[in-house]
Amino acid sequence: MKKLDLSVYVLTDAVPALDRTHEDIAWAAIQGGASMIQFRDKTMSDRQFAETAARILGMARAAGIPLIVNDRISIAVAIGADGVHIGRNDGDAGEIQRALPPQMIFGLSAINYDEALQMDALRASYLGVGPVFPTASKEDATPPIGIEMLHRICRIAQTPVVAIGGINCATLPSVFHAGAAGGALISAVTHARDMTVAVRELKSIAESGAEFCDDCF
Repeated sequence: MKKLDLSVYVLTDAVPALDRTHEDIAWAAIQGGASMIQFRDKTMSDRQFAETAARILGMARAAGIPLIVNDRISIAVAIGADGVHIGRNDGDAGEIQRALPPQMIFGLSAINYDEALQMDALRASYLGVGPVFPTASKEDATPPIGIEMLHRICRIAQTPVVAIGGINCATLPSVFHAGAAGGALISAVTHARDMTVAVRELKSIAESGAEFCDDCF
């Protein structure tokens, strides 16, 4: 499997107040140059989720961008998604990993240093670590760990780290300086005035050469 580009990792969300669907956000992410897309929805029925996931997969596959499905593993496998991402309470990570088809991308969440080390031992495809900064995208989010803790995790982890929580144009550079492979983006895209432009701006930051820097800490 080729090396994953995790730099601009967009998570879809439905935003009824702005009349935006998961498909709208995925399309804007693709047009803006996102490196990876995750479809996540906690309220849809399995049938609606599978149908939506299949439509987004078609768009992503045509653009050559991996689609990760959050949580609903059987649907991810059934539609041939590129990968799955599971949270802390979504089951035994080791058992799930062993049951996945070969070469399927496997992402795990970690909210603190100890949990990141525990998840790192599984050698998943990547770790989603955070929230790093305060975020309003997840109502049950734990307190932010901060950029220095992210830096500590990135220094010790053997698994690529994707920072999540409060990642936007202002905070993305510090995420790269901390050693993360990328940033997971939700409201910075889904609530942007022009989502495609927002993703392009974020991609420009990711491509600007931000690298790990010991002097930053």
